[in-house]
Amino acid sequence: MRTACECLAPGGLLIVVGHHSHNPTHGFGGPVDPEILYTQDDLAQDLEGSGLVVERAERVLRDVDTPDGARSAVDALLVARRPPAD
Repeated sequence: MRTACECLAPGGLLIVVGHHSHNPTHGFGGPVDPEILYTQDDLAQDLEGSGLVVERAERVLRDVDTPDGARSAVDALLVARRPPAD
């Protein structure tokens, strides 16, 4: 995250989507080790001091097609922008 923030140009947009730490117990698919998962709040905290402005940080459901029918995965979504240069 730090490297992505440092590389983002003025006015640039950073979008991060990944399995939420609640996914193993409340969603479908993905890693089951909560140590490698995160929440939208974890992502937003990682941006503190980066100069980026968080536009969205939320828990979202994503439809997943399975042989047994549609299921939902739980994802963490973060959208942040570096302010434009003056």
